[in-house]
Amino acid sequence: METASHLVFGFAFSFILFDYLFPRIFFDGKWISGFVGILFVIGFLTVLKFQLIFYPLAFWKVDFQTYWLEGLRIVQFQFFTFTVWVFFAYHQIQKEKIEKEVALEKLSIEHNSLQLSPHFMLNLFSALIVQVRSNSASLYHDLENFSVMLKYGYKSLTIENSLLDELTAIESYSKCQYLRFGEKLQMKLHLDYEGEIAKHVFLPKMILLTLVENIFKHGVFLKPKTPCIINCKLGGGIFEAPIKFSFMIFNLVDVNRDFPESGFGMESVLKILKYNFGDQFCFIYSLVEGEFSLLLSIDYGQNI
Repeated sequence: METASHLVFGFAFSFILFDYLFPRIFFDGKWISGFVGILFVIGFLTVLKFQLIFYPLAFWKVDFQTYWLEGLRIVQFQFFTFTVWVFFAYHQIQKEKIEKEVALEKLSIEHNSLQLSPHFMLNLFSALIVQVRSNSASLYHDLENFSVMLKYGYKSLTIENSLLDELTAIESYSKCQYLRFGEKLQMKLHLDYEGEIAKHVFLPKMILLTLVENIFKHGVFLKPKTPCIINCKLGGGIFEAPIKFSFMIFNLVDVNRDFPESGFGMESVLKILKYNFGDQFCFIYSLVEGEFSLLLSIDYGQNI
């Protein structure tokens, strides 16, 4: 009876202390009411516990040494639980911080994407493409690639984005860049994936496309001897093999140029990957003497 009472009342006090009183003191800044609450809870639970343990003896007839030992027991037990609570509270704060940062990044992107109605723009553009098709096949394909980019750009962040959506956007984006620079563009793009597998796995919007776009923002991509290289491989997904995805970029960077901060660079990509994939991904990049290299791998750990 006595051991069970100590255990039950100890955890009851810990629950009230760490779930209500400590947050009231440390987070809300209500020091006086918090400490008064702690003293009240200690007194109330101690009296109630002693009334149960020493019944029918009244709690005020319990000797001082018993109260002293009870006080020491409370201090020891709460010191241990306080240590556990600190680590738990720190973990929760870090988790909430990451969630808020990711939400802020998404809000920033949505704010920057405020335009005319996407349906109006896409329907109008599709109508123009149909009219062009009969006059110029090459122009039709160029506009079709641009249409894919428009549709992807207008896609809401609240709609789930698949790996296939991201890779399709990269292919269309690269074709638009070839249209822009022509034969001067030195880029080797190799995407090795099965569409049926890629459409079943998730990847946050703009993750890969941001990395590719950085080549044209910060890189050297017009030198024939040093082309930029983009490779990806999607493996697994059949015969119960886990799905694994790898993405690699290599290009030169003109370190003498000053580039404006985009507000959505490597750190933002890393935060979003960590938020969505935890420890199931690897993201490494380096810049050494003007040579930039990047490797992203994701272990989806599933099959279709």
